[in-house]
Order: sequence, then structure tokens, then C-alpha cells
Amino acid sequence: MFENSIYDKLSSDLFSKTILNEVEHVKTLSQSLGSSVYLVESKKKYILKHVKGFRDYFSEEIIKEITGISHPNIVTIEDYIIDGEDIYIIKPYLEGITLDDLSSRPMIESDLLMILERMLEIVDHLHKHSIIIRDIKPSNFIYTKSGQVILIDVLSIRLFKEENSTDTVLIGTSGFAAPEQYGFKQTDERTDIYNIGATMYYLITGKTPDKEPLSTSNVSKNFEKMVNKALAFNPKDRYQSIEKMMKALTKHRRGNTRRLFFLTGTCIVLATLLLGTFINDQSAEVVDSLIEEVEYEPSNHVIYKDMIIYDYEWIYAIGAKEDPIYDKIKELFGDRHINKMGPSDADDMKWLERTCDVYIYSSKNPYYDLPSAFKELIDENAYNNLKPDDFLSFSYQFESGKGIKILIVNEF
Repeated sequence: MFENSIYDKLSSDLFSKTILNEVEHVKTLSQSLGSSVYLVESKKKYILKHVKGFRDYFSEEIIKEITGISHPNIVTIEDYIIDGEDIYIIKPYLEGITLDDLSSRPMIESDLLMILERMLEIVDHLHKHSIIIRDIKPSNFIYTKSGQVILIDVLSIRLFKEENSTDTVLIGTSGFAAPEQYGFKQTDERTDIYNIGATMYYLITGKTPDKEPLSTSNVSKNFEKMVNKALAFNPKDRYQSIEKMMKALTKHRRGNTRRLFFLTGTCIVLATLLLGTFINDQSAEVVDSLIEEVEYEPSNHVIYKDMIIYDYEWIYAIGAKEDPIYDKIKELFGDRHINKMGPSDADDMKWLERTCDVYIYSSKNPYYDLPSAFKELIDENAYNNLKPDDFLSFSYQFESGKGIKILIVNEF
């Protein structure tokens, strides 16, 4: 009966002048008391969202505002149809998985930072247009095969008006909603910041925030502080704007870079002293110049064997002589930030800690040549039974708090 009703509606005059005027197939994706979502195949695939009694939640003004949004990481609304108290919203279908689904897979801090960065960019764009989302949660974002994070549902937005003391309509999702979304105050930019913090908490722990602050060994203490600040009960204690949270994220990344390169810079300074070169008070400048070389905003990243590797990360690849893995790494990453390839010298974990962010090890190399600390993470039988194109991925955290990605590959 329900399926027939949507088919009847799509074949009526209501949709005759839309891109869904020739429907080939309809599949129900989700249903609730207030809304239903369908995958509709016409000349292309589209998402059709049917919201009942939509004026109880948002106005036509909001829909017009959403339709005018243009951003590569925000799904566009192709068309919408108002039918009495109901609204039908047509959006393009995008391949990918939701962040909710992605959270079931182990993620390391650099992957989480990438997702956070993309979310902040999206929300910053909306805030600059005085648009508050109010329902940021993992299921409202998808992660595409190309590594993009896309906001797919913005129907809970409101236009921020400073003179309002509270919201007319309370919208949010339990577990991710900020305290003010329960009617205490008007929602504003800091509400979305709370929602972002709750989403990151969920991606890190698999749970929605509880009364206790985030405390886990899965991420660094500094990243914990960022999430906990975003989740402050009082909006005054959170980041006061997305821009300020973005600056905190950049500072966090640069702090990691400084820790990585400080020892390298110090070694160069000491070597220069031993050679008798006059440097006096210039040692700090030498270290700073080293840091400046790597302090730039990331412009791209590559997904290799389901692992996100950024263009600012240092890669150390280990393989047997003439191993084709070298050609593959060069093809994907070029010459940027790839350490000298060759036999493993990595049993000295302190050396490895300051050398790379990503450790790629070919299974053509013997298991016993793996760094000793990594052997605790990797089962020897699993390693020896890797089939062509199989891989194992792990993360490892040093006592300093620096994390490293480990990728064991059998590419060929």
C-alpha cells in the first residue's frame, strides 16, 4: 500500500515537470512517522525525501535558502514540490557510506582530523551565510570513494536572528543535540560546534557523549581537549566560532609537526657546531626554518589500501630489493616526503618516531625484519598468509603522544 502510494504520486501531474517525470524504479531507503526517503531511478539516480507537515519544522523561506547554497561538499537540492502540508525534495544520489557506517571501522587520529577539517569547512561556509545547521551528526554526512566528506541533509537549518531569545521550533537528534536545543536558549554558531564535537566523540568512541569528558588512548591528549572544549555545556565555554576551532585544528597539526622536526633540527645544529661553523644564537632560526618548510595547509590526500595519507605526511617504505612497491609509492605520492627506501633500520623506535608519519612495509620482506614494537600488533600467521592485494593496517602511539600509521601490503 505504501509503495503504491509513492508510485501513484510520482506518476501524477505533480512530478510531470520535474526531473522525475520518467521514473524507472523506486526503492524505499528509510521511513519514519514524519518522513520517508526513496532512491529513485530516472535518467539518473536521485534521492527523494518526503516530509509530512513540513511547516511544523521549517518554512518555505528555509527551503529557498538551502536551494541557493553552492558548495562542492554540500549536496545540492535539484528541485522541491510543495503539496499541501507535504514537501518532496529531490537531490542527486551520491555513492559513498555515511560517517555513521565509517565509525564501525578503526580510524586513527590523522583520518579523524581530515574528517573534522572537512566538516569545519562546510559549516564555516554556511555560517558565513547566517545559516545554523542544528542537526550535525554522522548519518548526515557521507564519505565518498574519492575521499570527500559531503553534507547530505540540511533540512534542520535556521537563519540566525540575534533578536531571538529562543528557537520557535526545537530540532536536533538525541545524543548529538546541544543543551540549548532543548529550549533553554536560541541556537547559534556554538550549537553547531557542540554538534561537531558530539560527532567526533562518536567517531572516536562509537558512543554519543555522556556526562564524563572524552578520555581515551585512541587520540592524543590535545585532540581530546579540542573535542571536550567543543562539548562544553555552557556555549560561552566552547569555541566561539568555527573560524576559531579551525585555527585550533591548524595549531594542533603544526604542534605535531614541530615535535616531529625539533629533534631533527637539533641534530643538524649540533652537527654544525662540531664542524666548527659559527652559529651562536642562530640555532633557533635553523630549527624554525626547518619547521617553516613543512608548515603549509594540506592541499590533497590519497587513499591507499583504505588508509588516508596526506600530502604533508612523511612516508617510510620498506621492501625487498627490486620490490615493485617502490614504483607504486612513487606513482601515488611522487617524491614528496618519501624517506629513502631500503632495508628496515626501524628497530630503533626513537629513530622511527622522528622519521615518518606513515610506515609502509612490503610482505615481500621477512616478518622478523619488522620493528619489534610492531610485531606485538601483527600476527605472524596473518602476515605470512597475506594473499596478493591483501593488506593489514594498524596505528601505533609513541609515549610522546605522536601516532604513526602502519600499512602492511602484498600489492603484487
